[in-house]
Amino acid sequence: MRKKATFIGIGVIGLLVACMTAWVSLAITYSGPPDDCLRAGLAGLFLLATLAAFFVMPRRGRTLC
Repeated sequence: MRKKATFIGIGVIGLLVACMTAWVSLAITYSGPPDDCLRAGLAGLFLLATLAAFFVMPRRGRTLC
């Protein structure tokens, strides 16, 4: 039962992080600097930095703290 609750909790947190990352990327895209290329680049950079924080860096569990 405890493993199931842990698995569900991690899934919910992962879904929340994915939704917040998408929301911020869209916010940068639609209301960022006036240059289209710069907005797209900043949104992509934010997305890649978030992915790196969770998948590349050691101690992934501490990324949320």
